[in-house]
Amino acid sequence: MKYSKLLLPLLFMMMFGCNDTQVSEKPVGTNNYDLLKENFKIPSSKSGVNCWWWWLNGNVNKAAITKDLEAMKSRNFQGAMIFDAGGHNQRGNNDIPAGPLFGSDEWNELFVFAMDEAKRLGLEMGFNIQSGWNLGGPRVTPEYTAKQITYSETKISGNKKVAKKLESPKSRSNFYEDIAVLAFPLKASNKTNELITDLDLKLGYRELGGSAPDTRFLLDNTPRNKRNSRLET
Repeated sequence: MKYSKLLLPLLFMMMFGCNDTQVSEKPVGTNNYDLLKENFKIPSSKSGVNCWWWWLNGNVNKAAITKDLEAMKSRNFQGAMIFDAGGHNQRGNNDIPAGPLFGSDEWNELFVFAMDEAKRLGLEMGFNIQSGWNLGGPRVTPEYTAKQITYSETKISGNKKVAKKLESPKSRSNFYEDIAVLAFPLKASNKTNELITDLDLKLGYRELGGSAPDTRFLLDNTPRNKRNSRLET
């Protein structure tokens, strides 16, 4: 117990001593600006400089891969994120010639080559597991692809047994599968003047941008033809 009064000041002295040593090693004044300026021109790879590496329309080859990665290395990049995608002809841009199909044997060979080159240059690679916003590839069969919900409507008379083939949705694609049948009684007492408008848009399949669904139509029942035209982009 008699040493407790000495131990606490000693610890504080050690802590302050370490802090003073660290501060004294940092450049001060104009040296800070000069150091920042030089590091900004040629950043250290420890700074973690990375980039999106777009393989637009799959248009890549081994020569271009090596050239891009060596350019990254020359600027001390830490690595890059490979992102195969379309969208190259948006906003009035010209088409880019198509390269190997994402996920094909030829594309996979280029991907492995890029990994080998990155390892040779000491670069870290990331990878988007899909092309653009859609999961796909030649090995992904229709039943495993991304899907949208669609519907059809059939009216029948009740109070009796009915055998009737339901209509298929008009917007069905090459792959379709029933997931549910919903039945609602149509009685005069159930009718309302507040109808559900734009049910097709309330399904949430319309993209607003950046793969985000357009959910504005869930907020009210204002028909699309009466909405502010500025919002209908």
